[in-house]
This record gives sequence, C-alpha cells and structure tokens, in this order.
Amino acid sequence: MLNSQKKTVWVTRPKIRSKTFISFLKEYDFNVLHQPVFHVHPARFSIDDINQSADALIFTSQNAVNIITPFREEKSTLCIAVGDSTADLLKESGFVNVISLDGTAKDIQNYIDNNFQENQTLLYFSGQKVKRDLQSDRVKINRFVVYQTEYIDDVDPEFLTAFLNIDLVCFFSSATYAAAWALIEKYNLQVFCKDIEAVVLRSSIIDVEHQKNWKSVTAPQHPSMVSLQKLIVHE
Repeated sequence: MLNSQKKTVWVTRPKIRSKTFISFLKEYDFNVLHQPVFHVHPARFSIDDINQSADALIFTSQNAVNIITPFREEKSTLCIAVGDSTADLLKESGFVNVISLDGTAKDIQNYIDNNFQENQTLLYFSGQKVKRDLQSDRVKINRFVVYQTEYIDDVDPEFLTAFLNIDLVCFFSSATYAAAWALIEKYNLQVFCKDIEAVVLRSSIIDVEHQKNWKSVTAPQHPSMVSLQKLIVHE
C-alpha cells in the first residue's frame, strides 16, 4: 500500500461523515482532496414513528443515525448496527445497548431470523434506496425512510485538474462507489483511474469487472474503519 509521502487521497463522503477520516489522513501527512459525490437530505417522517416502542432498532447506515438521533427519546432499546462504524456512532450519539454485526444487510436478516420471536417488532431506519430490504414472516419490521441521497454531478474545474494527481481513493459502500463512478463517467475521467489505487471496506463494493478500471483494488481482511486505516498507512 502507499506510504504517505504527500500522496493525495480523494475523500468522497460528505463532510459530516468525513471529519475523523480527514483528520487521520492529515495526521499521516497525506494531501486530502475532499469532493463528496452525494448529498444527504432528511426525508419527511413522523416524530411519533421515530419514537415508537420496539424490541430493537435497525441501522444499516450512519446517515440514519445522524438523522434520527435528535428525535429519538428512548435510547436504551437494543440497536442492531450493520458495522462497527455505525455502532460506534450510535454509542457516541447516546444509545446504550448497541451490537455490531460487522457485515451486510444479509447478516442483519440472518440475525433477525435467528434471534427474534413471533410478534416482536423492529424499527428499521434507512434511506430511500436500499440494496437489500429486510423482511420476515414472523417478526414485524417497520421500515421508515429518514433520508434521501442525491448524486453530485457538477464539480469545480479545480477538482478536475486535481483529479489527475490522485493516488488513492476510499469507498465505504456500493452506493458511494456508484455515485463516484457516475461523476467519473460524466467528465470522461475513466482513463486516469488506471493510476489510482482504490481501497474499499469490502471487496464486494466494486464488482470484478469494474476492478479492472483501477490501478489496484484492496480491502482489509476485517471490514472496519480501523483495519482500513491500517491498510492505508501500511501498518
């Protein structure tokens, strides 16, 4: 992987979700090119829905945590997080009973099937689009859309110039990758990706065919932010 000697890293997530990561990169002397590829907007939802009693709350995104935290009064309900980063944010936001499945929505589905009984109720907070919906014949799963994402398709000319000097880009989800690739295609930047190393939280984020577009695609053995950061700095 890279050593930091003023290598340039493209950070693709919105600022609110990138502060800690950017601080980490600067600590290791990387140049940071921050150009988000999507905006996050709160959806219209009922505060009463957010505050329903339930046997567990489900989160597959940090965005959902950020949106509902100011409105959710009861924070002792069991929270099921898709991964460690989402779990850490829940704990930082005052939720006191949090587990991380360190996996995907499929792992959450398996956890629901194996750990909840008939007539129990779960609240699932998500974005408008989900890669995999959660369903159960036994357990009642109430899904509430609390945010929407919008691709950014216009960037400053300075970013297009800076793109030629990118050494590394990190992708934390398939949705982020899709938004980034749409931007790359719009400005015909595909050829320059051959000189960029892509680091992904999970290898499945970039499909096999698309991996050919990059200099390399690397994922940590353990899909956590800590493992990804160690991979970046070659620890």
